[in-house]
Amino acid sequence: MAIIVEDGTNVAGANSYVSRADYIAYGAARGTTIEDSEKADQNLINAMDYLNVQCVKGEVVFITQPLPFPRWKLVDGDDEGPWTIPANIKLAQMQLALDVRNGIVLLPSRSAEPQVKREKVGPIETEFFAPAGYAPDIPLAAALLAPFQCGQGFKLKTYRV
Repeated sequence: MAIIVEDGTNVAGANSYVSRADYIAYGAARGTTIEDSEKADQNLINAMDYLNVQCVKGEVVFITQPLPFPRWKLVDGDDEGPWTIPANIKLAQMQLALDVRNGIVLLPSRSAEPQVKREKVGPIETEFFAPAGYAPDIPLAAALLAPFQCGQGFKLKTYRV
C-alpha cells in the first residue's frame, strides 16, 4: 500500500502524516537503519491505526477528512487556521512506527476469555483470572501525544473576590 501524506488540506485517501523518506530519516537520526521497502510503509500504517483510535482534543477541520488531524480548538481560543499537522503528532507517528519495527504490538487483539493462572485436577490445581487491559510500553510516543489527548490535566479559572 502506498503512503499518501496528509498535509492539512484534507488530502483524499491520506493514510499517514509523514512519508517513508521522513520515517527513514527519523530512524537514521536515532541510529536505526530502516529498509526503504513496503515494510516501512506497513509500520507507518500500523502507527497510524494506533493514532486513529486515540481520543484527541478539538474538532476535525473537514467533516470528510480520513485522519484525526488537522484539528481546531486544540487549545482555548484556537478558532482559526492555518490547519497543519502538529510536529509532535508527526514525531509520534514515526516513533510508533519504530516501536512496531522493534516488535511492540500497539493494538493487540485479546480474548476476553478467562486466562489460566493455576489448575488442579486431582493433585493438579487450576485457577483462572480475567485478562488485564493491555497498554504497550511506549513512553516517548506517549509523551509526544499527551498534550493532544483528551483528559490530560485540567484547568481551573480562579477569580479573586
